[in-house]
Amino acid sequence: MKAIALYQGEHALRLVDIADISLDNLGPCEIAVETWLLGVCGTDLHLIDSLELSTPDGKNSIVLGHEALGLVIAVGKNVPEEGKLLGKYVVPHVRLKRPDVTTRYRIDMESSDKFVERGINFRDGFGAKTWISDYRDVAIVPSALPVELGILAEPFSVSEKAVTEAMNIQKIRLGVEAFWNPNPRVLVAGMRAIGFSAAMIALAHGFDV
Repeated sequence: MKAIALYQGEHALRLVDIADISLDNLGPCEIAVETWLLGVCGTDLHLIDSLELSTPDGKNSIVLGHEALGLVIAVGKNVPEEGKLLGKYVVPHVRLKRPDVTTRYRIDMESSDKFVERGINFRDGFGAKTWISDYRDVAIVPSALPVELGILAEPFSVSEKAVTEAMNIQKIRLGVEAFWNPNPRVLVAGMRAIGFSAAMIALAHGFDV
């Protein structure tokens, strides 16, 4: 099958052939997902312009794509039935804990040596027809939402974290009452997916954006 790849030392994408996924040989906790939508963001552009890539071990290239929406087309034998993932639309987790790392903190708050990021650092991304994930590393798109909105889950999660952490820091620094009086003002610089979602989240909190 075809995949969108970036090679070490190059500054242009390649459409390359990679091995097809065997749906009959999934690991016990793995799922196979067919890509429906793939987002492009500033991180992808930075990778193309970068001087050195953090490619998977033993490779001189990385499959790009970290904003993804896909349909689960096969599941491993140990994927819980109650999850009912088969046939569901899912969005993948991008940042994953390294297998040899133990931490008592959220992995998204750890130093970069303790995690990998699919399509960004040390793990291939989702820029292919199908991809494999541990079933615990995806989130199901709620049936109440238009399925195509799932592609915005990754940028919205980044913005939600930024707004939440900023609120927590300011509440500790100023006190809860001072934080809300007067109403906080927010400046959002840039209007790509991250900026757009940050503005929406800040407005939802009642901030002056």
